[in-house]
Amino acid sequence: MKFIPPEAEAVPGEALVSEHSRDLLAEAPDRFARARINTLLAGYQELIRRYRDA
Repeated sequence: MKFIPPEAEAVPGEALVSEHSRDLLAEAPDRFARARINTLLAGYQELIRRYRDA
């Protein structure tokens, strides 16, 4: 969440420095949404827990 300001719901376009990331934002803006990133993060954290506890 480093690049999402506290009051924002997504990474602002000006935080994206590469042409590739700006293209991704134009193609799929939801990819940079706080809710999506939090969901992915929770999934990865669960996989880490499962691996660690196996």
